[in-house]
Amino acid sequence: YSNPGSGEFNDYFQELGGDLYFSATDETAGRELWKTDGTDTVLAFDIVPGPTGSDPAAGGYTELDGYLYFTTREIIDSKFNVWRNELWRMNGIKTEFVRNLRETFSVVELVAFDGFIYFMEFEEETAWGLWRTDGTDSYLVAAINPDGFARISSFT
Repeated sequence: YSNPGSGEFNDYFQELGGDLYFSATDETAGRELWKTDGTDTVLAFDIVPGPTGSDPAAGGYTELDGYLYFTTREIIDSKFNVWRNELWRMNGIKTEFVRNLRETFSVVELVAFDGFIYFMEFEEETAWGLWRTDGTDSYLVAAINPDGFARISSFT
């Protein structure tokens, strides 16, 4: 058992199946997905083994059809700080890779709506855009700010 309290936490928490999920950093696993039932706190899944971590929930969490969806970051080139966002899901028993999202600078706030996962994403071609995925492909719904100077930071 590692004590995530000795590391770093983020702002995102999500309940699923009576457990509270969050990301935390410790020196063994890096920033990974943790869970607590209010009594025991454990590493839920170590997506990137070792101290690098996967930075889960950089885009937050959302629940859809009994699954907790969250993003992680896969380092492609650490020298040039190039990474790709990945979409993962878990149901409290198994954790699954869903798909690579776009190679991008940032994914902001996952939201489940009408059977899709929506998210804001920044990339050079469209600046800030509203995207959605059904778990098989990602689609640009709207380019929110083609000039790239402002963005939507939360959904309601």
